[in-house]
Amino acid sequence: MNKSINEIKNIIKINLNKTLNLFTKNKEINFCILCGNDKRITKEHIIPQWTFEKNIKLGFYNENSCLFSFHNAYLPCCQKCNSIILSKVEQYIRDILAKEEKNFSILEKENIIFWLKYIIFKLEILGFEKIESKDFKIKKESINNINFSTNKKINYSLIFENFLEEITKENINSLIIKKDIENKYFKFSYKKGESIFLTLPQCNLSIFYKFFETKK
Repeated sequence: MNKSINEIKNIIKINLNKTLNLFTKNKEINFCILCGNDKRITKEHIIPQWTFEKNIKLGFYNENSCLFSFHNAYLPCCQKCNSIILSKVEQYIRDILAKEEKNFSILEKENIIFWLKYIIFKLEILGFEKIESKDFKIKKESINNINFSTNKKINYSLIFENFLEEITKENINSLIIKKDIENKYFKFSYKKGESIFLTLPQCNLSIFYKFFETKK
């Protein structure tokens, strides 16, 4: 695994009991979703900004047909986790996806899967079952706000467990990365318990990953 990815995993594991306790006891998510710190909080976008090129007019629908902006869909994350560590992870992923040769090593695929699982992790914290991007120009007055309150129906412990679960050969085989020069716009879809898909025009790629949840 990439050094920064291992660092993030270690931070989560060290602070796991504290963070889960905060999700259980608090009505609002006003702490870092990775380490539980409530100081120097920053915005951690659900979908990385570079993927949709910070386009404030792009967004997605959820399973209830509510419209959200990618730019305004974020969770709290402390400055250390976000700006110092996660930024290195994002840059690393961006670099390997953008390379001219589109053949990826097993290690690179493991890191890409971790990155995808991290996006899923954030979506599940917010309780999304399904989202899908659309080709539209968002009107500001029609955008819904993300609800940052904790949901007692969500099994946060299982979400963290699934996220930290070791990546297997089966996981790697379920990752499909294709060179794609036809899609000119960022597209994204996610179905809980099934798959995640995105197109990255700036990297000439489409990525599909069928993931597996721990059944308990």
